[in-house]
Amino acid sequence: MNTDDFPPPVIILAAPGLPSQTLAAALGQGPAAYDLPELNLEQMVTIDVFQREMIGIRSTQVHGLLRAIAQLYAGEQTQLSVEMAGRWMTRRAYLSTGAVAQELAAKIAPRRMVIPVTATVFDKASLRRLRANFPDATYLHLHLHPHQYGRLLWSTTNGQVAIQLSGSFDESTDPPTPDPQELWLMAETAITEFLADLDEDQQVIDVKAAELASDPRPLLARLARALGLPATGVAQKAMMSPERSPFAGPGPMGAHVAGTIQSFADLAAAMPDPETAQLDGPLPWRTDGVGFREPVRAHAEKLGYAPPKPEPKPDDPQPQADDGPDAAAPPA
Repeated sequence: MNTDDFPPPVIILAAPGLPSQTLAAALGQGPAAYDLPELNLEQMVTIDVFQREMIGIRSTQVHGLLRAIAQLYAGEQTQLSVEMAGRWMTRRAYLSTGAVAQELAAKIAPRRMVIPVTATVFDKASLRRLRANFPDATYLHLHLHPHQYGRLLWSTTNGQVAIQLSGSFDESTDPPTPDPQELWLMAETAITEFLADLDEDQQVIDVKAAELASDPRPLLARLARALGLPATGVAQKAMMSPERSPFAGPGPMGAHVAGTIQSFADLAAAMPDPETAQLDGPLPWRTDGVGFREPVRAHAEKLGYAPPKPEPKPDDPQPQADDGPDAAAPPA
Protein backbone atom coordinates (compact mmCIF):
# COMPACT_ATOMS: atom_id res chain seq x y z
CA MET A 1 0.00 0.00 0.00
CA ASN A 2 1.32 3.44 -0.95
CA THR A 3 0.84 6.20 1.60
CA ASP A 4 -0.13 8.46 -1.31
CA ASP A 5 -3.40 6.50 -1.46
CA PHE A 6 -4.79 8.32 1.59
CA PRO A 7 -4.33 11.65 3.38
CA PRO A 8 -2.03 11.68 6.42
CA PRO A 9 -3.93 10.34 9.45
CA VAL A 10 -4.45 12.30 12.63
CA ILE A 11 -3.13 10.34 15.62
CA ILE A 12 -4.15 11.38 19.12
CA LEU A 13 -1.58 10.38 21.74
CA ALA A 14 -2.86 10.45 25.32
CA ALA A 15 -2.45 8.85 28.71
CA PRO A 16 -5.05 6.18 29.55
CA GLY A 17 -8.28 7.65 30.88
CA LEU A 18 -8.16 10.91 28.93
CA PRO A 19 -10.96 11.79 26.43
CA SER A 20 -8.94 10.84 23.35
CA GLN A 21 -11.84 8.90 21.85
CA THR A 22 -14.16 11.85 22.39
CA LEU A 23 -11.73 14.19 20.63
CA ALA A 24 -11.34 11.72 17.75
CA ALA A 25 -15.11 11.33 17.47
CA ALA A 26 -15.64 15.10 17.46
CA LEU A 27 -13.17 15.64 14.61
CA GLY A 28 -14.65 12.63 12.82
CA GLN A 29 -18.09 14.23 12.69
CA GLY A 30 -16.72 16.88 10.35
CA PRO A 31 -17.16 16.35 6.60
CA ALA A 32 -13.51 15.62 5.79
CA ALA A 33 -12.46 13.29 8.63
CA TYR A 34 -13.51 9.90 9.95
CA ASP A 35 -12.84 8.62 13.47
CA LEU A 36 -12.03 5.05 14.38
CA PRO A 37 -11.78 3.41 17.80
CA GLU A 38 -8.40 2.50 19.24
CA LEU A 39 -7.05 -0.16 16.83
CA ASN A 40 -3.92 -1.35 18.69
CA LEU A 41 -2.51 -2.80 15.45
CA GLU A 42 0.91 -1.30 16.06
CA GLN A 43 1.39 -3.52 19.12
CA MET A 44 2.34 -6.50 16.92
CA VAL A 45 4.32 -6.97 13.69
CA THR A 46 1.91 -9.18 11.72
CA ILE A 47 -1.81 -9.91 11.79
CA ASP A 48 -1.05 -13.56 12.47
CA VAL A 49 0.84 -12.67 15.66
CA PHE A 50 -1.79 -10.07 16.54
CA GLN A 51 -4.58 -12.65 16.41
CA ARG A 52 -2.62 -15.20 18.40
CA GLU A 53 -1.49 -12.76 21.09
CA MET A 54 -4.70 -10.78 21.60
CA ILE A 55 -6.51 -13.48 23.58
CA GLY A 56 -7.61 -13.94 27.16
CA ILE A 57 -7.34 -10.73 29.17
CA ARG A 58 -6.07 -8.90 26.04
CA SER A 59 -8.97 -9.97 23.83
CA THR A 60 -10.88 -6.75 24.51
CA GLN A 61 -8.06 -4.80 22.82
CA VAL A 62 -9.29 -6.22 19.49
CA HIS A 63 -12.87 -5.00 19.90
CA GLY A 64 -12.19 -1.54 18.47
CA LEU A 65 -10.54 -3.01 15.37
CA LEU A 66 -13.40 -5.49 14.83
CA ARG A 67 -15.97 -2.70 15.13
CA ALA A 68 -14.02 -0.54 12.69
CA ILE A 69 -13.78 -3.30 10.07
CA ALA A 70 -17.46 -4.18 10.50
CA GLN A 71 -18.55 -0.57 10.04
CA LEU A 72 -16.26 0.17 7.09
CA TYR A 73 -16.88 -3.02 5.11
CA ALA A 74 -20.43 -4.01 6.11
CA GLY A 75 -21.86 -0.59 6.93
CA GLU A 76 -23.11 -1.82 10.30
CA GLN A 77 -22.02 -3.26 13.61
CA THR A 78 -23.88 -6.49 14.32
CA GLN A 79 -22.83 -9.91 15.53
CA LEU A 80 -22.73 -11.11 11.92
CA SER A 81 -20.63 -8.19 10.70
CA VAL A 82 -18.22 -8.64 13.61
CA GLU A 83 -17.83 -12.31 12.66
CA MET A 84 -17.15 -11.15 9.11
CA ALA A 85 -14.50 -8.79 10.48
CA GLY A 86 -12.75 -11.72 12.15
CA ARG A 87 -12.66 -13.62 8.84
CA TRP A 88 -11.46 -10.45 7.08
CA MET A 89 -8.48 -10.36 9.44
CA THR A 90 -7.76 -14.09 9.04
CA ARG A 91 -7.54 -13.68 5.27
CA ARG A 92 -4.85 -11.06 5.89
CA ALA A 93 -2.91 -13.04 8.50
CA TYR A 94 0.19 -13.03 6.27
CA LEU A 95 0.23 -9.21 6.14
CA SER A 96 1.97 -6.81 8.47
CA THR A 97 -0.22 -4.88 10.87
CA GLY A 98 1.00 -1.72 9.18
CA ALA A 99 -0.31 -2.88 5.80
CA VAL A 100 -3.74 -3.48 7.32
CA ALA A 101 -3.73 -0.11 9.09
CA GLN A 102 -2.93 1.55 5.77
CA GLU A 103 -5.67 -0.44 4.04
CA LEU A 104 -8.19 0.96 6.52
CA ALA A 105 -6.89 4.49 5.92
CA ALA A 106 -7.27 3.98 2.16
CA LYS A 107 -10.81 2.69 2.66
CA ILE A 108 -11.67 5.90 4.50
CA ALA A 109 -10.02 8.17 1.90
CA PRO A 110 -10.51 10.86 0.78
CA ARG A 111 -11.59 11.56 4.34
CA ARG A 112 -8.80 11.76 6.88
CA MET A 113 -8.55 8.96 9.43
CA VAL A 114 -8.49 10.03 13.09
CA ILE A 115 -7.43 7.43 15.66
CA PRO A 116 -6.73 7.58 19.41
CA VAL A 117 -3.66 5.82 20.80
CA THR A 118 -3.29 5.21 24.54
CA ALA A 119 -2.35 1.58 25.24
CA THR A 120 0.66 1.85 22.94
CA VAL A 121 2.29 4.95 24.39
CA PHE A 122 4.34 2.95 26.94
CA ASP A 123 6.03 0.71 24.35
CA LYS A 124 8.79 2.24 22.24
CA ALA A 125 8.75 -0.56 19.65
CA SER A 126 5.02 -0.10 19.08
CA LEU A 127 5.44 3.65 18.70
CA ARG A 128 8.20 3.09 16.16
CA ARG A 129 5.86 0.84 14.16
CA LEU A 130 3.13 3.48 14.36
CA ARG A 131 5.54 6.06 12.99
CA ALA A 132 6.69 3.71 10.22
CA ASN A 133 3.09 2.88 9.26
CA PHE A 134 2.17 6.55 8.90
CA PRO A 135 5.34 8.60 8.37
CA ASP A 136 3.41 11.76 7.47
CA ALA A 137 0.83 11.61 10.28
CA THR A 138 -0.14 14.62 12.33
CA TYR A 139 0.01 14.06 16.09
CA LEU A 140 -2.26 15.62 18.67
CA HIS A 141 -0.84 15.42 22.18
CA LEU A 142 -3.83 15.44 24.51
CA HIS A 143 -2.86 16.04 28.11
CA LEU A 144 -4.24 17.14 31.47
CA HIS A 145 -2.89 18.68 34.67
CA PRO A 146 -1.63 15.78 36.85
CA HIS A 147 -3.86 16.87 39.74
CA GLN A 148 -6.97 16.73 37.56
CA TYR A 149 -5.73 13.52 35.96
CA GLY A 150 -5.34 11.80 39.30
CA ARG A 151 -8.77 12.88 40.48
CA LEU A 152 -10.33 11.82 37.17
CA LEU A 153 -8.87 8.32 37.35
CA TRP A 154 -9.44 7.87 41.07
CA SER A 155 -13.12 8.74 40.69
CA THR A 156 -13.86 5.70 38.50
CA THR A 157 -13.45 1.98 39.02
CA ASN A 158 -12.00 1.60 35.54
CA GLY A 159 -9.46 4.29 36.32
CA GLN A 160 -8.31 2.58 39.48
CA VAL A 161 -7.99 -0.71 37.59
CA ALA A 162 -5.88 1.03 34.93
CA ILE A 163 -3.58 2.40 37.62
CA GLN A 164 -2.97 -1.01 39.14
CA LEU A 165 -2.69 -2.92 35.86
CA SER A 166 -0.05 -0.49 34.62
CA GLY A 167 2.06 -0.95 37.75
CA SER A 168 1.62 2.68 38.82
CA PHE A 169 2.65 2.34 42.44
CA ASP A 170 4.58 4.44 44.91
CA GLU A 171 7.27 1.90 45.80
CA SER A 172 8.53 3.95 48.77
CA THR A 173 5.65 2.73 50.94
CA ASP A 174 5.11 -0.72 52.43
CA PRO A 175 3.04 -2.09 50.83
CA PRO A 176 3.39 -0.06 47.60
CA THR A 177 0.58 2.48 47.19
CA PRO A 178 -1.37 2.81 43.90
CA ASP A 179 -0.87 6.38 42.72
CA PRO A 180 -2.09 7.91 39.42
CA GLN A 181 0.76 10.43 39.39
CA GLU A 182 3.06 7.54 38.46
CA LEU A 183 0.85 6.58 35.49
CA TRP A 184 0.68 10.24 34.42
CA LEU A 185 4.47 10.59 34.52
CA MET A 186 5.11 7.33 32.65
CA ALA A 187 2.67 8.23 29.88
CA GLU A 188 3.65 11.88 29.49
CA THR A 189 7.37 11.10 29.52
CA ALA A 190 6.93 8.41 26.86
CA ILE A 191 4.80 10.67 24.64
CA THR A 192 7.12 13.66 25.00
CA GLU A 193 10.20 11.58 24.15
CA PHE A 194 8.48 10.09 21.11
CA LEU A 195 7.33 13.45 19.78
CA ALA A 196 10.75 15.00 20.35
CA ASP A 197 12.26 12.37 18.02
CA LEU A 198 9.99 13.23 15.08
CA ASP A 199 11.20 15.20 12.08
CA GLU A 200 11.19 18.95 12.62
CA ASP A 201 8.65 19.53 9.87
CA GLN A 202 6.17 16.99 11.25
CA GLN A 203 3.02 18.59 12.61
CA VAL A 204 2.49 18.19 16.35
CA ILE A 205 -0.32 20.01 18.16
CA ASP A 206 -0.76 20.31 21.93
CA VAL A 207 -4.33 19.95 23.19
CA LYS A 208 -5.37 20.48 26.80
CA ALA A 209 -8.14 18.12 27.87
CA ALA A 210 -9.50 20.70 30.31
CA GLU A 211 -10.08 23.13 27.43
CA LEU A 212 -11.76 20.40 25.40
CA ALA A 213 -14.18 19.88 28.28
CA SER A 214 -14.81 23.52 29.14
CA ASP A 215 -14.82 25.30 25.77
CA PRO A 216 -14.80 22.75 22.93
CA ARG A 217 -16.23 24.79 20.03
CA PRO A 218 -13.38 27.31 19.54
CA LEU A 219 -10.80 24.61 20.28
CA LEU A 220 -12.26 22.29 17.63
CA ALA A 221 -12.41 25.15 15.14
CA ARG A 222 -8.72 25.93 15.73
CA LEU A 223 -7.80 22.26 15.38
CA ALA A 224 -9.80 21.90 12.17
CA ARG A 225 -8.05 24.89 10.61
CA ALA A 226 -4.63 23.63 11.74
CA LEU A 227 -5.37 20.21 10.24
CA GLY A 228 -6.66 21.63 6.98
CA LEU A 229 -10.21 20.45 7.71
CA PRO A 230 -13.37 22.51 7.11
CA ALA A 231 -14.17 24.86 10.01
CA THR A 232 -17.43 26.28 8.70
CA GLY A 233 -20.41 26.80 10.95
CA VAL A 234 -21.96 23.56 9.71
CA ALA A 235 -18.74 21.64 10.34
CA GLN A 236 -18.38 23.12 13.82
CA LYS A 237 -21.95 22.19 14.69
CA ALA A 238 -21.32 18.59 13.60
CA MET A 239 -18.09 18.37 15.60
CA MET A 240 -19.95 19.42 18.74
CA SER A 241 -21.75 16.04 18.75
CA PRO A 242 -19.08 13.35 19.22
CA GLU A 243 -21.74 11.04 20.68
CA ARG A 244 -23.09 10.63 17.12
CA SER A 245 -20.03 8.61 16.14
CA PRO A 246 -20.98 5.08 15.02
CA PHE A 247 -18.49 3.86 17.64
CA ALA A 248 -20.15 5.54 20.63
CA GLY A 249 -21.55 3.15 23.21
CA PRO A 250 -21.11 -0.63 23.37
CA GLY A 251 -20.72 -2.77 20.28
CA PRO A 252 -22.43 -6.05 19.37
CA MET A 253 -21.60 -9.45 20.82
CA GLY A 254 -18.02 -10.32 20.03
CA ALA A 255 -16.91 -6.67 20.14
CA HIS A 256 -19.13 -5.47 22.94
CA VAL A 257 -16.73 -3.46 25.11
CA ALA A 258 -17.86 0.13 24.93
CA GLY A 259 -15.48 2.90 24.04
CA THR A 260 -15.19 6.09 26.07
CA ILE A 261 -16.86 8.55 23.69
CA GLN A 262 -18.85 11.13 25.66
CA SER A 263 -21.03 14.09 24.83
CA PHE A 264 -19.36 17.36 25.71
CA ALA A 265 -21.96 17.92 28.44
CA ASP A 266 -21.01 14.61 30.06
CA LEU A 267 -17.31 15.31 29.61
CA ALA A 268 -17.64 18.70 31.30
CA ALA A 269 -19.53 17.13 34.19
CA ALA A 270 -16.88 14.44 34.66
CA MET A 271 -13.84 16.70 34.40
CA PRO A 272 -12.46 17.78 37.81
CA ASP A 273 -12.58 21.50 38.52
CA PRO A 274 -9.44 23.14 37.09
CA GLU A 275 -9.56 25.76 39.84
CA THR A 276 -8.47 23.12 42.34
CA ALA A 277 -5.58 21.87 40.20
CA GLN A 278 -2.27 22.59 41.89
CA LEU A 279 1.24 21.22 42.03
CA ASP A 280 1.75 21.87 45.74
CA GLY A 281 0.18 20.32 48.79
CA PRO A 282 -1.10 16.84 49.68
CA LEU A 283 -2.86 14.76 47.04
CA PRO A 284 -6.58 14.09 47.57
CA TRP A 285 -6.31 10.42 46.60
CA ARG A 286 -3.57 9.76 49.18
CA THR A 287 -4.22 9.32 52.90
CA ASP A 288 -0.62 9.91 54.01
CA GLY A 289 -0.28 13.59 53.08
CA VAL A 290 2.08 12.90 50.17
CA GLY A 291 2.29 15.42 47.32
CA PHE A 292 3.61 15.28 43.78
CA ARG A 293 7.13 13.96 43.29
CA GLU A 294 9.60 16.46 41.86
CA PRO A 295 9.81 14.73 38.42
CA VAL A 296 6.02 15.04 38.11
CA ARG A 297 6.13 18.72 39.05
CA ALA A 298 8.96 19.42 36.61
CA HIS A 299 7.26 17.65 33.70
CA ALA A 300 3.94 19.34 34.44
CA GLU A 301 5.64 22.72 34.23
CA LYS A 302 7.18 21.74 30.87
CA LEU A 303 3.65 21.08 29.60
CA GLY A 304 2.55 24.54 30.69
CA TYR A 305 1.05 23.73 34.07
CA ALA A 306 3.12 26.22 36.03
CA PRO A 307 2.09 26.88 39.61
CA PRO A 308 -0.05 30.03 39.87
CA LYS A 309 1.66 33.18 41.07
CA PRO A 310 0.49 34.18 44.56
CA GLU A 311 -1.69 37.27 44.65
CA PRO A 312 -0.27 40.15 46.73
CA LYS A 313 -1.79 40.55 50.16
CA PRO A 314 -3.59 43.83 50.89
CA ASP A 315 -0.91 44.89 53.40
CA ASP A 316 2.00 44.07 51.05
CA PRO A 317 3.89 47.17 49.86
CA GLN A 318 3.04 47.89 46.25
CA PRO A 319 5.79 48.86 43.79
CA GLN A 320 5.82 52.55 43.02
CA ALA A 321 5.99 53.89 39.49
CA ASP A 322 9.28 55.47 38.54
CA ASP A 323 8.43 58.95 37.32
CA GLY A 324 11.98 59.60 36.11
CA PRO A 325 14.23 62.61 36.59
CA ASP A 326 11.72 65.02 35.05
CA ALA A 327 9.05 64.34 37.65
CA ALA A 328 7.95 67.37 39.60
CA ALA A 329 9.61 67.69 43.01
CA PRO A 330 7.34 67.51 46.04
CA PRO A 331 6.50 70.84 47.65
CA ALA A 332 8.95 71.98 50.33
